[in-house]
Formats: sequence, structure tokens, C-alpha cells
Amino acid sequence: MRGKKNTQTSFEQAFEMADAHVILGHYSAYRDIALGIQSAGNGRAKCEAELMATTMFESLSRCLADRECKNEIESKAKQVAPEVLGDRPFLIEKRTSCN
Repeated sequence: MRGKKNTQTSFEQAFEMADAHVILGHYSAYRDIALGIQSAGNGRAKCEAELMATTMFESLSRCLADRECKNEIESKAKQVAPEVLGDRPFLIEKRTSCN
């Protein structure tokens, strides 16, 4: 039974790490969209992009709280979104809604 539990835990960790790479990509895309819209002046679209980026950021936070998962994505995060690591200020407004 212990072997099955270890295998399941290992599988879950591997899935979480792979998912973190995808989420990081989504986060940086939504962040860039929000920044681009900001200069275009479309408030509702900007809010929606910031809301999606915030959601992705929160998902990444769970990975970053786990040392093994953080080690897996840290290098890529430094390249595309250092703010998720706290290495620079958050570039967009963190949102919980667009109301």
C-alpha cells in the first residue's frame, strides 16, 4: 500500500509541476494583454485580462509555496514573470472581480 501511495504522490507532484509551467505561460500572456490594453484605454477588457492574470498568479502561488515545484519553474519565471517570485513589483492590478 505504501508503494501505491508514494507513486500517487509522485504522480501528483509531477502533474503539479507540469501544470505550473502552463499556468506561468497563461499568466504572462494575460499580464501582457492587460498591459497592452492599458495603453489602448479599454477599461473592461483591461479588467478582464487583469482578473485572469490574478487567477493564474494565485494558482502559481500554490506551486511557489512548495520547494520542489518552485525549483522546477523558478528559472522560467525569472525570464518571463519575475514579479511572481517577488523579484520586481507586480505590473498590473490584482483583481477579485470586474464590478
